[in-house]
Amino acid sequence: MKKQKQNVIPLVPNWVLEEDILMGWVVIHKIHTVKLGLKHLKHAKIKNTKNNKAITCRICGPGTMGRYYKRYNSEVVKTSIFLDAYYRQRLDIRSEDISRNPIEFEITPIKFFGSLRANLKHPNDGVKAGAWLGILSIILGALSLGLALILWLS
Repeated sequence: MKKQKQNVIPLVPNWVLEEDILMGWVVIHKIHTVKLGLKHLKHAKIKNTKNNKAITCRICGPGTMGRYYKRYNSEVVKTSIFLDAYYRQRLDIRSEDISRNPIEFEITPIKFFGSLRANLKHPNDGVKAGAWLGILSIILGALSLGLALILWLS
């Protein structure tokens, strides 16, 4: 029997920086991404174990130009998960819970169509629309190819 990888981490929810709002990123420290087997900017499913609500998103490290380290101290960055309002609402995290007590999050890497799954649930409506238009264009292309093949064979 395979040993299950531990992917539940207690993290304190915190505000994402203004320049990262609507980017579709959730920011956690590198020590957690290494422990989970994630690389920088990979996709994951994050579940609030308290209420079983989940999101699919892109994971980003806080080291991007040191913005999170300049705003918060290093210990806060190591023990926090930075979420924008869209993701906090989807995980049912109230504003009163921000920067208070840790919440246990189950973080699971997504390997199969991670980018597409994250884009379909992205906070920016333009990204969602682009993902749906891409799916529609693939379907229409397959239908036209099938129709051309049927006409050619008949």
